[in-house]
Amino acid sequence: MLLNFLPPSWPDMLHLGGRIDGEYVRNVTGGRECSAAADLFAYGHLRLDTRRLGLGDGHIYLQVLAALNANGNRPDGGADLIQAVSNLYAGQHLRLTKFYYTAYRGPNIYRFGILNVTDYFNVVDGAQYLLNSSFSPVPDIADNIAATPTTPYSGLGVTMSHRWQNDVLRAGFFQGDSIQPFTETFSRGSFSIVEWDHQSRLQKAGVQWQLGAWQYVQRRELAPRTGPAGNGLYGAVAIGGQQRGAFVMASRNLSGGNPVTSFVGVGMYFFGLLPGRSEDVTALGLANAWLQGGGVETVWELSYRLRLADDLFLRPDLQYSPHPAGIYPSSLTALLRMRWSF
Repeated sequence: MLLNFLPPSWPDMLHLGGRIDGEYVRNVTGGRECSAAADLFAYGHLRLDTRRLGLGDGHIYLQVLAALNANGNRPDGGADLIQAVSNLYAGQHLRLTKFYYTAYRGPNIYRFGILNVTDYFNVVDGAQYLLNSSFSPVPDIADNIAATPTTPYSGLGVTMSHRWQNDVLRAGFFQGDSIQPFTETFSRGSFSIVEWDHQSRLQKAGVQWQLGAWQYVQRRELAPRTGPAGNGLYGAVAIGGQQRGAFVMASRNLSGGNPVTSFVGVGMYFFGLLPGRSEDVTALGLANAWLQGGGVETVWELSYRLRLADDLFLRPDLQYSPHPAGIYPSSLTALLRMRWSF
């Protein structure tokens, strides 16, 4: 193993790990068609503490993704939802998805390199227990901008955050075409985002308030591939304790916005609803996306996260939409996801 050939101090500086995600999706009825899709993800990462390298308090992080999609389709089994039923999809890729340096300087944190915007922005407590892609990030970003700097197309960029008391102010600037990360890097456009987060307490529960704004700029001829230029606002409120919680998310495009112009999503989660299963999580969600030209796409979701072992989870999930993309017959989609971390 590599660590055996390094000086004795390296095991304290270097961390190697990864995870495997597998998912099967079937549209049971309705939608555009009834079919199935499957995805397999394998991640490997390296985290290097930079204090002993003389670079100050911080770390270098590298992540590689190997993704395999069984038939190349979006993971919706033919439901053809604008709000994809799964946030796990990368086609067939072997790709460097993260490679960045993080510096901690008092109340400030700086990052630059190949980054994933959804690791730091629009992260809402409780939303991680739902699989529909609308819950991270909001769909008038993710579904309108094909080149959003997120998996598998993490992009070159820089983020900064400043914390004071219970508040955090974050800002980020990314390349506008993360699909082509090293081609005319910033001349093809840019994605900018700023966010304020506030944490407070309500009796025994924690409360999170979030407000953000974003702007996407790109060459007009790239719009069919990367999405139309635009800007917008989003916000969220989440409340949660050790056993249960709930959240509300909303967003609005101020300009641009194709196909999604506005979004409202709500969700709640519960630990240990079944006897003897205190670490399992049951989650309910409702996502509404208003579409350009009229129409609303609504998705109801029921998800259950079953903990099989310390680092092994199984997650069955059902999603129902009365009118996928605002035009197709009512659909019912079933998902089964497995995650193993090591």
